[in-house]
Amino acid sequence: MNVRFLLVPGLFIALSSALPAASITGSFSIDGSVTVTGNTISWTDNSSVKDMYVVGPPVPTGTWATMPLNSEGTVKDLNLTAEPVGGTFPAFNFPTWMTFPGPGPQSNVTITLQYIYQGFEGQAGCNPASTPAPGQVCTPLTAAGTPGPFNLVNSASGTTSSATWTFAGTAVDSTGVLSPSRVIGQYSANFDMPFQQVLQQLATTGSITNTYAATWTAQAATVPEPNTVQLLGIGFGLCALAAIVRRVKLARS
Repeated sequence: MNVRFLLVPGLFIALSSALPAASITGSFSIDGSVTVTGNTISWTDNSSVKDMYVVGPPVPTGTWATMPLNSEGTVKDLNLTAEPVGGTFPAFNFPTWMTFPGPGPQSNVTITLQYIYQGFEGQAGCNPASTPAPGQVCTPLTAAGTPGPFNLVNSASGTTSSATWTFAGTAVDSTGVLSPSRVIGQYSANFDMPFQQVLQQLATTGSITNTYAATWTAQAATVPEPNTVQLLGIGFGLCALAAIVRRVKLARS
């Protein structure tokens, strides 16, 4: 038997088996309380348990679809010196920054935090002594004097305000069954006062605590599947197989 008949199918099988696993997909929402200082961000659940968050609603999807609503996972505090705002992605690596409750495949998934987006509202409206007005905006500086992650906006009434901020990282399956995906987390908090009062409280007491909500979404497109190089290898293997079959037919004719 010609060994070429064994080598080419063997190559095809080997390359096929090397294709990457399905990616981590879907989204989930969390809530709890966040405490912010000039240089730190820390978290508690709705019962003030440190370094915890609460799941949903809405119902999680994709990889997180079996994660029960109202279950709790862990999330670690941030220090904006070790985890700086802005820069080039990835600006840092914070492994197992977030973990997920079971049962389900998400219990093997962790998020490596890698980026904190810089706020974009500027500092022109950030004077805490200014008179609150509807639609005013502000991105406060960090303790280091650089723009922080928060976008503060006064509501249409000028008597309440909100804050938004965004994180990014990579979701990783410790079992290797699912391949990693880029993930984006969009956070928001609503205040019953204009942001000038929020800034005054931060300046006076050194911290501000408020409830928050967030939605994380997997960006599966950032992890190609299947791998282009592997597909090319399979294509070359199939071409080689076709050439051998053609030779055999010609030899027999």
